[in-house]
Amino acid sequence: MFVTNKQITKLAKRVEKLETQNAELREQVAGLKPSTFVSPEGVHVGERARVHPTSQLFGSNGRDIYIGAKTLLRRGAEIVGPVTIGTGCSFNRDAYIRANVTIGNNVNVGAFARLVTDTHEIAGPSRRAGSWSFPPIRIGNGVFIGIGVTVLGGVTIGDGAVVAAGSVVTKDVEQNTLVGGVPAKFIKNLA
Repeated sequence: MFVTNKQITKLAKRVEKLETQNAELREQVAGLKPSTFVSPEGVHVGERARVHPTSQLFGSNGRDIYIGAKTLLRRGAEIVGPVTIGTGCSFNRDAYIRANVTIGNNVNVGAFARLVTDTHEIAGPSRRAGSWSFPPIRIGNGVFIGIGVTVLGGVTIGDGAVVAAGSVVTKDVEQNTLVGGVPAKFIKNLA
């Protein structure tokens, strides 16, 4: 196949044009930022806190959600307010947090943890699930909650406590203790 100078010149101009377009695209891509979380009404996110865009936060109508500075909320979280989370906390994927939860500072929560406050009173035999209630959960500073833990409403977890993976917490946990099991029981002091 014979190629003329005119065809070579034409191809060289096309290559130059493509290189220019490629450079422009690279510049545009470099300026893009990963998708960011847009704070819905009633959700207050502190400075340098990071909330994954797949998180669902429901905090309107006076049921505000406060997320402290430097807190990390990874993908798939669902939070229904009112909820207050302190500074420097870290939540692994798929955290599930219901209304009336207060979390201190520097708390770490493992993947798939559930802080469930909603429950029902036991009613009559025609329908046992009676009135709804939301007894609060309080989690102190420096607490570590392992993967797959469930904490039920009405529970307070003291400062510096550790809840072992897979536990179900139905009663208060003293500060600086390790608990675990279903239901969670005292294992040892950590002080």
